[in-house]
Amino acid sequence: MKMPDSHGSFVQVHETIMWWTNNGIWSLAIDTTGVQAAGIQLQNLTQTTIADYYSNIPTNSIRGARGVYNPVSFVVQWLFRSAVSTGVTGQL
Repeated sequence: MKMPDSHGSFVQVHETIMWWTNNGIWSLAIDTTGVQAAGIQLQNLTQTTIADYYSNIPTNSIRGARGVYNPVSFVVQWLFRSAVSTGVTGQL
């Protein structure tokens, strides 16, 4: 796993944190289902779902991604540019 490329991409969903890197969307969760000590689960969410789509997102768009969680609908969404911006006026 690589360190986050976009601090704005971090989203907290209850005890889980999700974020974007150049090699995928990651989640880090604390497993509290067991009776014994809690474990940590790190997972690349793009590997089994949208890997091909994600690999075509420009690197600068990944760096500028912004995430939000809607606790009413239980949906996480990220906003990102689908094309590389040109010039200063095209930057986030």
